[in-house]
Amino acid sequence: MCGNIKCDFVEMWTMTEFVVTIVIPVYNEAENIERLYLDLLELRPKNCAFEFVFVDDGSHDSSWDVIKGLKGGEGVIVKGVRFTRNFGKEAAILAGLREASGDAVIVMDADGQHPPQFIPEMVKWWREGFDVVDMVKFEREKESLIKRWGAELFYWLFKKLAGLDLKNRTDFKLLSRKAVDFYVSLPERKRFFRGLISWLSLPTKEIYFTPPERETGRSSWSYYRLLEFSWSSIKAFSIWPLRLVMLVGALGSVFSFVMIVHTLIKKLLGRSLEGFPTVIIIVSFFSSLILLSLGIIGEYVGQIYEEVKRRPPYVIQEKVKVSS
Repeated sequence: MCGNIKCDFVEMWTMTEFVVTIVIPVYNEAENIERLYLDLLELRPKNCAFEFVFVDDGSHDSSWDVIKGLKGGEGVIVKGVRFTRNFGKEAAILAGLREASGDAVIVMDADGQHPPQFIPEMVKWWREGFDVVDMVKFEREKESLIKRWGAELFYWLFKKLAGLDLKNRTDFKLLSRKAVDFYVSLPERKRFFRGLISWLSLPTKEIYFTPPERETGRSSWSYYRLLEFSWSSIKAFSIWPLRLVMLVGALGSVFSFVMIVHTLIKKLLGRSLEGFPTVIIIVSFFSSLILLSLGIIGEYVGQIYEEVKRRPPYVIQEKVKVSS
């Protein structure tokens, strides 16, 4: 055993026995799984066991067959979890963390945009005592202006409304066993992995990286799914949209009072307004505000409804396990 935690990194890997679990959500990534798996195996030190947990989130290609065909080896365990349908990446991450048994757990994507070569450095900082090692992008990968501006707007709103700075943070993280246990124990059904890990406020080390371009396939995140996910994340961490409704209602009340006073004065002076244009404008304005307010309130009520049903966030169809 290495007695000094400040000793050389290579020595720590070769002289300390521990288990690192790598959780990989998969959705239509049949072309990338085996290559990523082999790249990760090359990083495994002799006295460190690797546990892989691949979670197939309802893929329509041969991803599950590829996962089942992966071979374990000495100090290597491969687990596969297959959902009955696509439940979403957040559910896949949760399922993987529940299956993980390692002393440290790394969550990463299967598309090759989370570089495996950073894993040794992530483990080093975990060994130094950090519960979370957070991979942060230097800059976003090549994408459309709409996605880039949309991401900037989301991060800005999330920081203002929820008080958490998630700009350029990713799902590529290392979590200590304590962090994993905290996350898994949270009771909520609708989850935002990045937000919740930041909310835990455990000792965190940031590592900056530039994501490589995706070599095969394409992202499954459409504009609609990104918008839905962003709105759901904000609802889960902030009630400020509801407070905004109250603020708009207060401003509307002031506006109404001013209009009432103005109308009464005109009436007393015998110079009443013709009325119809003013009434139409006021009615249309406040009707729109009421509908908007009801919509925002309805979104929160809907989220409460989803939580109180207590349905599981995913359903597992099949599991596999391959070891040496």
